[in-house]
Amino acid sequence: MPDNAGLEPDNAPNPPPKRRFSERLKRLKSGSKKAFWLWVGYQAVKGALTTALIWIPLWLIWWRGE
Repeated sequence: MPDNAGLEPDNAPNPPPKRRFSERLKRLKSGSKKAFWLWVGYQAVKGALTTALIWIPLWLIWWRGE
């Protein structure tokens, strides 16, 4: 199978720079939605672990007066 299987042929004309920019911008916007929700999930997990493993034990130590 050739290296460029499934890609445009080598002699295909390149789109104008403005069109390439808009295509890249669309791709970035669609990917940013997924990245945003991955970040939200990461922050939720990080917050839950921080609360469970740091703040609750500190509060218990303080509350017991140790």
